[in-house]
Amino acid sequence: MIFINNQFLRNIDHTRVKQFYPHRLQYSSQAQITNLKKDILELLNSRTADQYLGSHHKPTTTHNQKVDDENLRIWHLDARFTLEKTFDNYRELCNRSSSYDYRIPFQGEYLEKFPEKKLEETDIAETDYVFIEINESGKIWNFSHVDVPSMEKCEGCYKYALLKFPCACAKVDLF
Repeated sequence: MIFINNQFLRNIDHTRVKQFYPHRLQYSSQAQITNLKKDILELLNSRTADQYLGSHHKPTTTHNQKVDDENLRIWHLDARFTLEKTFDNYRELCNRSSSYDYRIPFQGEYLEKFPEKKLEETDIAETDYVFIEINESGKIWNFSHVDVPSMEKCEGCYKYALLKFPCACAKVDLF
């Protein structure tokens, strides 16, 4: 598992982070994606998270709020991409961004599209990587994918949300 949040991407952008920090996880192949997400949330919000993840690699939300179901997404990296290649791609995309609202097209599958699916049905191999994306309150999601509605900033109130009406520039996705 690799944990990603906006702060981690800013650290990539500013070259404070030079690689991904994968964490091994052993989990039942018969468990559903929803159970995996529930247990990841429990781990992230536990007092022992620092022991497992290391305090300097522990992803957080704004002001160290608890991570909840609404600000965590689970992704499966396409096996054709190595961690090094993916990291270099993310670093390049972050460096080209003119703001900290990173928009990174994820090369893989959004696992929560079918939350009742068992892990064995997702075709995750032992050598594959699962990315855990944590959204900071009031920010956009960093990963984009056709299977997931995107959040955009409203030009009226300047908050990030799924917009139900198009903005003037017509660049906002509608769902």
